[in-house]
Amino acid sequence: MATDLPPEKLRRIKSLAKFTDAELGEFLKFVDVTPCSRGTTLFVEGNPGDSMFLIVEGQLRVYSTKAGGERVTLRMLQSGDAFGDLALFHNMNRTASVEAVTDSVLIQLSQAALQNLNAQQSGIASKFLFALASSLSPVYATFQ
Repeated sequence: MATDLPPEKLRRIKSLAKFTDAELGEFLKFVDVTPCSRGTTLFVEGNPGDSMFLIVEGQLRVYSTKAGGERVTLRMLQSGDAFGDLALFHNMNRTASVEAVTDSVLIQLSQAALQNLNAQQSGIASKFLFALASSLSPVYATFQ
């Protein structure tokens, strides 16, 4: 947990944009804030996962590896974006790999943390989930 992140930086994340300073402070009590060095692979396609990430700062690449080993970029992510939600909500294996293109700062929210947030701060959990669903809808529409 890193409560030294300025609220204005956190509000650049789409799903936290409408949080008050107090709500952001409470939300941060339930998540892990992780610095990530350029070139770090956060997770690999096919591996199990139970958490999602919010990008506070940095740029990441989502890619898939073909049978011959070629890496195909699926999407570039930047500050304010979220990823990994399928594993959080559906207990699925990772559908792609993600690596840091630049030094980055990420917020990681696990299933256990989300359950604790919901149990202890249900209003904040609901506000986050509603905002997350709203921000992800356009992303999923591009895959249809």
